[in-house]
Amino acid sequence: MTNTQVLVSARGGGKTYRSIEWLIEGEKIDGWPGWSRVLVVPTAQRCRSLTKEHADGELGRKFYEKAGVSLSKVVLNVDEYRTFRGIDKRQFEIAVDGTESLIEQALGWRPSWVTYDGESV
Repeated sequence: MTNTQVLVSARGGGKTYRSIEWLIEGEKIDGWPGWSRVLVVPTAQRCRSLTKEHADGELGRKFYEKAGVSLSKVVLNVDEYRTFRGIDKRQFEIAVDGTESLIEQALGWRPSWVTYDGESV
């Protein structure tokens, strides 16, 4: 099991950009999702806006050149990700963008303090 890396920065600090760069560093694999890395975001709306925002930009083009598919194939909202129960998820890595929103959804409010086992990057 790999050590989870945690990136913390202010809003607009480049976390999503770095998450997509991480995604690009993956490689093709057999079977779903066809790529060794997946980015999970809290909502369908965030998924649409992220893929639309980056699809035609530098990162979207880099990903397409390397993977041969658009970012929309490997950027999933949490509900989409949960629907793939029969898939062996050990075949690929996941990153979560917007972790604070996922925690807020789960608890019904944003916590004042969060701890996480992993490596700060």
